[in-house]
Amino acid sequence: MPHLSLPELADIVRNEIKQGQITEAYIHDPAFFVAGMTEGQRVTINPVPDTADVCIHEMLHRHFPHWSESYVRLRTRALLRYLGDDGIRRLCRLYDKVKKPGRAKSMEDAG
Repeated sequence: MPHLSLPELADIVRNEIKQGQITEAYIHDPAFFVAGMTEGQRVTINPVPDTADVCIHEMLHRHFPHWSESYVRLRTRALLRYLGDDGIRRLCRLYDKVKKPGRAKSMEDAG
């Protein structure tokens, strides 16, 4: 396996994206939260697991600001398993209804 520099890997990823054949769609798996899959030259990206994970995580932080980061991660994972596919899809639909576009943020500016 050749060792490639990070700039080389970044170029490879950009070139792969430019080739297209990328679909965004929900991917169901009864055992795992699947973020993406490759079938030959076709790539499917599932935004749902990351969106649900981050949304739950940040809502728990907002509601329970005294909880530690590790405890929020633990409860987020447990809640994702509890909700299952249908609950996660409903949560993401709710999120899509209330989200608003925003400007890029810097963690250096966070308060």
